Formats: sequence, C-alpha cells, structure tokens
Amino acid sequence: SNDQTTTESTSSGESRGHRRPVRDKFLELEGRWFMGRFAPREFLDGIDRYLRLETPERRKELLDTIRTRAEELQEEDQDLPVDPQSEGMLALTSTMLAAYETLLPLFDNDQRRTILFLQQIVGAVAQRPFEVAFEALSKREHPLDAIDKACRMEGPLYGSYYDIAFDRQDADTFEMRVHRCFFRDHFTRRGNPL
Repeated sequence: SNDQTTTESTSSGESRGHRRPVRDKFLELEGRWFMGRFAPREFLDGIDRYLRLETPERRKELLDTIRTRAEELQEEDQDLPVDPQSEGMLALTSTMLAAYETLLPLFDNDQRRTILFLQQIVGAVAQRPFEVAFEALSKREHPLDAIDKACRMEGPLYGSYYDIAFDRQDADTFEMRVHRCFFRDHFTRRGNPL
C-alpha cells in the first residue's frame, strides 16, 4: 500500500532460500556484457570521434595507449571484482581511467576539462538505454510505481558489489540510494578525481 514506508536493499549477496529466476541470471549476464564489452567499446568510439577531429595524426597512437593502459589497470586491480558484473565494471572503469591519464595532456593538463569531456562521452553511452527504459515506464498509469518496480528488479544487473536501497515515503516519491558503488571505489583506489 502507498501509506507505508518501504525500504529495501538489493544486493545479490542476499540469500533468498530458493533458486534464482532465469530473469536474474539474464540480468547478471547483461550487466557483465554491457559494462565489460558494450560500454567500453562505445566509450572508445566516442573518444575516437573526437580525436579524428582534434588530432587525427595521433588518433591511433592515443587509442592504442588507452587500450594498453586499460589492460594494465584491469590486471593490477583484479582483486576488486567480486562477481561477473563487477568484472565487467572493472573493464569500463579501467578504460575510463586510462582515457583520463592519456588524454589529460591533450587538454593542457586541465583536470576539470578532461573530466567534463569524459563525463560527456560516458553519459552518451549510458543515456540511450536509460532514456528508452524510463520513457516507456513513465507512460504507464502510475509511472513512479513502474519505475520503482523496474529498479528493484534490476539488482542482479549490478551484482553483489553494489548496495542500493530503495525508499517510497509516499506515492509521489521514489528514492534510490547507492551505499556502495564499484565505480566510486575503483576511482578512489586509484586516487583519481573521476
């Protein structure tokens, strides 16, 4: 009912006492694929488009440097992932960190400009899937209920590394609070401002 406060954490580490639904297994695979394959590739494609315009003569060299450094970072931080989804996230965060290190000189060592550029690129990668999903959900009779239900069901997408709490204080409010985040932890470990 809408008159009760409900707070629920989704962590794949929680025991349900029964077999996981096929949907959960599918979301786990999708999380690993999206973060580990699709997002890094799209992220590098966005950087490639920029380099073709700004420094075409160094484009291949810079992209190769990013890829090599990303592989090094992944290898160095192999102890951080706890499940297949966070292994995929390690691929993405390593690519982002490598891009930051490599492109910083291109932006005159201006951390703010470099970060804004990378945020724009990664935002474009993530924007379309979220836009499509939330647009469809917002067209329902009770859009916040639909978004609430969809977000709670996506726990397996993020894996057990994340600790996400959902709260519906009333019918017009939906809160999603991330208490533990792979991206933040990896960037923090690396002392990086991303």
